[in-house]
Amino acid sequence: MKARSEQYAQFTPEERVRLALAANERDDKPELDRLFRSCPTVTHVIPDPRFTGPLMAMHSSVSSLLIQWVEVSGMIMGMSLVHDDIPAEDIARTRRAKAALKQMCGIWRGIEAGIEEFCAEVGLTSGQLLAQTGRRPTLVEEVGKVVHGNGRADRQTKETTRQRLWQAWEGNLF
Repeated sequence: MKARSEQYAQFTPEERVRLALAANERDDKPELDRLFRSCPTVTHVIPDPRFTGPLMAMHSSVSSLLIQWVEVSGMIMGMSLVHDDIPAEDIARTRRAKAALKQMCGIWRGIEAGIEEFCAEVGLTSGQLLAQTGRRPTLVEEVGKVVHGNGRADRQTKETTRQRLWQAWEGNLF
């Protein structure tokens, strides 16, 4: 839906949101630009962004990291169930399943190791870091009991996790 320039200022906030979502879906950048440029502005006193910026970045980063950790935990749980159903005589499938499970466990441990290393570097506990989004999810806790005896932390995952947290710590979302 395209409107003339003078009509843009008359859109209600709800209309503006609906139009922005529709423009985003069709990848209409000029329309999004018009919606933002024509949006009324407000003056607002806010807490110091040198505090809120890093805090919001940390919350966002930790939230997305926990989603990833839960996804990996779910995959490990599913792979464990599949592995248990493979007949013992099917050696090739058993080996492939074990290798895939070991790889996912390495990724799981890489996330944990990246969190722990970052926390050690900035003087936090992982509990303090994860508390802003609740706590360590139950699925992650339960899978952690299985994972700890199953391989090493994936170095790339560990470093990526650590870097993501550092970027957020410094107030950078991207």
